[in-house]
Amino acid sequence: MNRRFEMARHAYTTVPFYRELAEKEPQILMWIESGQWEKLPLVEKNQIVLQQDKFISDDYLAELVMERLNRTHTSGSTGTYLDVYWSKTDMSAALLPLWMERFRQAGVRTNDKVCLFNTTLQEDYQINGNKMLISKQKLNREKLIRIYQKMEEFNPLWLLVHPGIAQMILQMVKEEQLPILPNLKYIELTGEMVTAGLKQSLEKVFSCQVRSHYGTMEVSTIGYEYQETYQLFNQSTYVEIIDNNGQLVNDGEYGEVYVTSLHNHAMPFVRYGIGDVGRIVMRDITKTKLELKHARKNDLLMMPDGSSKLPDVLLGPVEQINQCMERMIYQFQVFQQTRDSLLINVVLDNDMEGGEFEKLYQKLFEEEWKEEFKWKFQYSKEVQVNQETGKSGWFFSQV
Repeated sequence: MNRRFEMARHAYTTVPFYRELAEKEPQILMWIESGQWEKLPLVEKNQIVLQQDKFISDDYLAELVMERLNRTHTSGSTGTYLDVYWSKTDMSAALLPLWMERFRQAGVRTNDKVCLFNTTLQEDYQINGNKMLISKQKLNREKLIRIYQKMEEFNPLWLLVHPGIAQMILQMVKEEQLPILPNLKYIELTGEMVTAGLKQSLEKVFSCQVRSHYGTMEVSTIGYEYQETYQLFNQSTYVEIIDNNGQLVNDGEYGEVYVTSLHNHAMPFVRYGIGDVGRIVMRDITKTKLELKHARKNDLLMMPDGSSKLPDVLLGPVEQINQCMERMIYQFQVFQQTRDSLLINVVLDNDMEGGEFEKLYQKLFEEEWKEEFKWKFQYSKEVQVNQETGKSGWFFSQV
């Protein structure tokens, strides 16, 4: 039995969420044993987000209680807040092919100095060993200049950034005529669509290798940039392209991307839809290449004064509330209707009332940003889906 079937059997026998699916369809275990993969249910994020306590394997409950599992969470790209747990061993195994590519492309090693941007960090930056974590909160030009000076002192060999942040750094360095980070040899872009123009500009200005990595918190790494496509890490994540009827499409045809982690035993994701749209453009015995049509990409937030900012500033209060109150916000979505008006669509835990959320959110936002938006809040059982992309994205500008 190959690894994806082994992972499916593990999920459907040790994880409450999957066991409930198997109770409703008793043939699921037989399908796994007989190799009928395409008959297994497709799983969507909205199915999981309101019953996350059922998604941990019984085999890892002791590790969870003893806080020995790595904990991350999804947020910015889809607006859905999902805690994700990994064992340290599984996480290392999942990341190995990505680290091998980093080394092949630019000689980057695990102990090299790196700068990363973080949504939840309260202070401007934090240095932990070879990592410099930089807060995205209230990230304007003035603050970014101060942080860039600290980055110069830290002297990283590589950066791991979202394209939107990379664009801000690029413009700032060019317009302010700032010095180039002296030892920088590699920039990795992840989390959003990457334009060829941005990649070329970064390579020209910083004189280093620039590559794009495709992945999610749930399954970790999926693929690595290869000539405007992504070469998939088949040894870490199994990728399928599925049509609107839940059927596999032929190679070359577009459909929605579904993934199965071949490593995450603590919190298995089997035939899990991540919402991106793509197609397989090449497949042979050794490699598979994926082209994305719609991936995670956000508009800019227009401020009342006419300036624009990354929409991540709207996530800060949500992150703070979830940190202090143990995940009360499951999904969060913003529609900018005019320059000074925002519609917030939220899925809350039953223990939090809408009025309480509104007061907390506005208070936390206004502590950081003295901007006078007109707020409108609405509450749903699940966030709306973008009809163009099929994704439940979190920020949409109508300005």
